[in-house]
Amino acid sequence: MLPIIQSFCIVLMGLFIILVSTPTPLSAKNQPIGFKIIGNSNSITIPIETHNNLILLPVKINNSININFILDTGARTTILTEPVLSEFMHIENTRTTLVRGLGQGKEIEAQVATGLTMSIPGIVGHNLNMLILPEGILSFSEIFGKPVYGIIGNELFKQFVVEINYDKEYITLTKPNKYKPKRKMQAFPLEIIQGKPYIKMKINNYAKELKEAKLLIDTGATQGLSIFNPALDIPHPDNNIPAYLGRGLSGDIYGQLARVSKIHIGNFTLNKVITSYPDSSSLQINVKEIKCDGNIGAEVLRRFLVVIDYHGKRLFLKKNNNYKKRFTYNASGLEIAASGLDYHTYTITQVRPGSPADKAGLKVNDEVLRIGNLSNVVISLGQIYGFFNQKEGKKIKLLIKRGTQKMKKKLILEYEI
Repeated sequence: MLPIIQSFCIVLMGLFIILVSTPTPLSAKNQPIGFKIIGNSNSITIPIETHNNLILLPVKINNSININFILDTGARTTILTEPVLSEFMHIENTRTTLVRGLGQGKEIEAQVATGLTMSIPGIVGHNLNMLILPEGILSFSEIFGKPVYGIIGNELFKQFVVEINYDKEYITLTKPNKYKPKRKMQAFPLEIIQGKPYIKMKINNYAKELKEAKLLIDTGATQGLSIFNPALDIPHPDNNIPAYLGRGLSGDIYGQLARVSKIHIGNFTLNKVITSYPDSSSLQINVKEIKCDGNIGAEVLRRFLVVIDYHGKRLFLKKNNNYKKRFTYNASGLEIAASGLDYHTYTITQVRPGSPADKAGLKVNDEVLRIGNLSNVVISLGQIYGFFNQKEGKKIKLLIKRGTQKMKKKLILEYEI
């Protein structure tokens, strides 16, 4: 039986995109602006895929082809990460803008397309905008091991009350004036700033001091918790590991991985939450610019039935079957990217120093041909990471290719925090 994936170590940190120069808006067509439910229903339920706790939706732009987008409350703007696809979308109106985000890079020149039609099963939107990133800035497909070409967020959340059921893999979109909360759901006030939802909650840090934090609710971030504000304290040097945390809009993100003692969301308390602390060079954006102390990601959110109501400025939570599960992380120290026509070519992109993978002699650019008894032809990237989230002491056998030489390697999982 294959191991079940709990979480990738790779962290989509939430892009925190800031427009450095604002494009001049183009005149709208003679159509309503924004998404609407097709027909007369007050709500619609849409099946979703979840990978690494992130939600994938099929989106069609200008009646072209369906492509997978990540549903992301951390995205104020809809984003296309593969510009070559714009050729098939009949995009006519574009303007140039500068953007920046998390990562160790500079501002990026991107295109803003306007006046677009977008459709998701059961809903359609008109006169919408989309940011088109240059080639090679972000590749979600190599992280997911399947085609994923963009992000959509605020355009949906500002139109509907959105219920996310991680257990049963669906979202329900309801007209704001027709939504009625389910029984036993706990409500929390939200602050909506520039199309993004923020909540205040309390954290017990490594010293068990109770501190209040303002956090972005980020369905597009894989980790449970990220802390950006050093005033909330970094973890004790003996209780953290240096880690590659993922990739933001402006480049790679590095920092520390640790556990906070507890987080408190109203009456809910979660223990020993895996938390990332990006370093200052990765954070180039000032904390005041991103308007929060950090974010709550999908590894926390997936433990609840989640309802996000921008209009009523409310968050509703109800425990699900994942609530009491232990927070785990990728104990191997490996990061792997998928490539090739079928995304079954697996290449090691990061090896954490001192990790089980490092001790086993694995190196960046090694190609993984087999893990356990499964070859790269049949195993998915999610299943590979599932092996790395097993219990401490588990032995993982790999067959790798380094240059022209094939090698057998064995690593033993170790949880360092």
